[in-house]
Amino acid sequence: MKAASINIILYLQACCVSSFSSSSGKAAQRSVTSKPLDVSTTSTDDASSSSNWATHAILFASLSDGIIPNQGSRSFLRYALTNKLLYEQTAKKEDNIISSAEFSPCNGPDIQTIDSLETIDQLYERGQKFTVDDFESNLESVNLWAEESLQYIKSETTNDIDIRVLYIPTASYALNQQSKNTPGKQRQRARADGKKRRTQLLNLLDAILNKSSNSINGDDDSDIQFNLLAITLDLDDGSLKQPVGSDDASSLFPIDDKEAISTWPHLIYVEGGNTFWLQHCIGKGNYSTLLKNACIGSSGAVYMGKSAGGEYLHF
Repeated sequence: MKAASINIILYLQACCVSSFSSSSGKAAQRSVTSKPLDVSTTSTDDASSSSNWATHAILFASLSDGIIPNQGSRSFLRYALTNKLLYEQTAKKEDNIISSAEFSPCNGPDIQTIDSLETIDQLYERGQKFTVDDFESNLESVNLWAEESLQYIKSETTNDIDIRVLYIPTASYALNQQSKNTPGKQRQRARADGKKRRTQLLNLLDAILNKSSNSINGDDDSDIQFNLLAITLDLDDGSLKQPVGSDDASSLFPIDDKEAISTWPHLIYVEGGNTFWLQHCIGKGNYSTLLKNACIGSSGAVYMGKSAGGEYLHF
């Protein structure tokens, strides 16, 4: 009888970690911290904090075997992206309130915007009460919260909502000195494989955002969709390639590698491969601090690290 393979997944919210077995979907106990997700004590915008290298992160060995079939990991990913979107909505509403008050000081801030901000705040606060254990034993409540939050976000706009994904395949681009193929052929093959893996990721995100759990059950009759914008960044030379999701590359995609990491993405996905090559490229381009800064605090991007991609925090 062939032994079932086990894929360990680490879920992180600030200092909180949980691990799951992909073969059964049940928690696999390890030496991890498990406590309530208290933003007031664990969330920070200080990049120098050694304890908080990411606000929401998933570290795993295989996307196809570990994340896609694992309901807990899919729910955590949707939960993390929902938190990011709620924070973004809060910032927009606060800016609108300030603008309305400045434009018409006699009338004061727009009441409808204030009411909307209060609703978003309530949703956000409810989301912060979930603990890592809920992704094992209380998935229904997590999914209901995420669905309600996403539906409200969609109700606030008449246009599709962009989800910005930065895909970093650098570790998989490392050349194999023992290969009989030329370096050019190896790079060509690696780029083609990376494009397929990125498509697999985008299909997963589309499934959990646009066909998700309780719409999952077909309850979502909204015409608003989450539109996935993705671009590939190679840390070896800082090049940006293969933008998808819009033909308007000039305004919707980052102009350089620094913007792509620091201010653009909702989600950063670092592909697995050669850890030493990834470490070399991160050091060469001075990307370590940029990556960590991009993923911490309430506004931090969701981080997904596959295999070598989960090791960047040590670089």
